[in-house]
Amino acid sequence: MLKLRAGPGVVRFSILTSIALASLALGACGGSQGADPAAAQSPPGSPSAAPTISGTPSTSVVAGQSYAFTPTTTNPGGMTLTFSIINKPSWATFSSGTGELSGTPASTDVGTYANIEISVSDGLSSVALPAFSLAVTAPATTPAPPPTIAGSPATSIVAGQSYSFTPTTTDPSGGTLTFSIANQPSWAAFSAGTGQLSGTPASANVGTYPNIVISVSDGTSKVALPAFTITVTVPAP
Repeated sequence: MLKLRAGPGVVRFSILTSIALASLALGACGGSQGADPAAAQSPPGSPSAAPTISGTPSTSVVAGQSYAFTPTTTNPGGMTLTFSIINKPSWATFSSGTGELSGTPASTDVGTYANIEISVSDGLSSVALPAFSLAVTAPATTPAPPPTIAGSPATSIVAGQSYSFTPTTTDPSGGTLTFSIANQPSWAAFSAGTGQLSGTPASANVGTYPNIVISVSDGTSKVALPAFTITVTVPAP
């Protein structure tokens, strides 16, 4: 057995040995202190890099007018985004590349299209806008102006002479006009197609025919001339 005598050399050897053993121990325990901090970061596609989607789509459109909505997105992961839709209106088109919902509904599409949901995915995560409804309404209708009637009928006629009056009219609606008369003189004829009042009174028809009213209608509105009187007078001797 080797025996070491106590002395300065032995003490120095013991100290160096202790330092070496301590260094080895520290190396074994502290190897993780030099790890690359980047290794702890979330890789692309992790929850912290999920896409986002936002936007407020219009919830109504008038039939015959165009509709368009495109959501706004962010793409932290830098991956390819794909859009999808649930309950797409039958009259609209949808782009899976941009998320745009667009179209022009017809009058036959009037109604409410409910629970429309637009979502986006980067292949790992998917997010969606809140579901919304889209109402297609009928266009407002403006009633056509009523027809007009004008003219100044003669208010006297000599028995034995012919009488004729036809009113002037306008028809903004473009419909068919129908004329009518109240208190038509017995000696006169009246046209429902033109509004003409005409005839030749005889001497037996001498007298006054009051409150004659000629009117016209387009099927929706009716207007009339002011009431007038026709006096049939005796021919001069």
